[in-house]
Amino acid sequence: FVIYMILGGSAKQWGLNLIPKFEFGTFKNILKLSSPIVAQSVISLGSWFIFFSLIEVFLGQKALAISNLIRNVSLILTIPSWGFSSAINTFVGQMIGSRKRMGVMPIIRKTANMNLIITLILALPVVLFPSFTLYPLFGGENVNLIYEGRNVFYVLFVILILASVGMVYFNGLSGTGASMHGMKIQAGISVVYLLYIYLILKYANPSLELAWTAEILYWILVIFFSLKYMFSKRWYGKKF
Repeated sequence: FVIYMILGGSAKQWGLNLIPKFEFGTFKNILKLSSPIVAQSVISLGSWFIFFSLIEVFLGQKALAISNLIRNVSLILTIPSWGFSSAINTFVGQMIGSRKRMGVMPIIRKTANMNLIITLILALPVVLFPSFTLYPLFGGENVNLIYEGRNVFYVLFVILILASVGMVYFNGLSGTGASMHGMKIQAGISVVYLLYIYLILKYANPSLELAWTAEILYWILVIFFSLKYMFSKRWYGKKF
């Protein structure tokens, strides 16, 4: 890519052949917007690490192995969601930059609906026929884990539906420049999420299916607070 930009002349066209002058104000604004996004990733990964640690402590190695399998499946099935989420982040920024704020919510809604439909198409065969659809990906050694975790796949289906909507709306929120608000939402929800898992595993009749319902709670809260912020129109007055 770098060679193409240099030899193709595009670098000169876009002024990329010049060494930019350091501007502290611009650097400060970039840091202000990006640091909460970095913190969100840390919070998300940290929450998942604690989630799997609690499963191992309360439910044992077999439950942890099944959960790792479910995690891998969910990562594959959320690939469209990651793509649409990245796209909506860009679209929202572009709409705001073009002074078309009234078009932000419709484009987020349409993107969420499209992502939901694609996720349903991909997830339904996996949930209904997990052994058949996952065998080529995970091989024969995981067939027993797939069979033992078949009930968790039903929970995963609900998670994927909620995540397909929640990820788009949450990234739409970030696209408005409210990355700090997004970080606060994720931090607060993560505390509730981890507290729910701990209480469920320690005091309720612990099961893997019940533990994974924490993800359902997580995405319901993400959708609620994302919609609450977007409909409040507080982002209308944000300046960059």
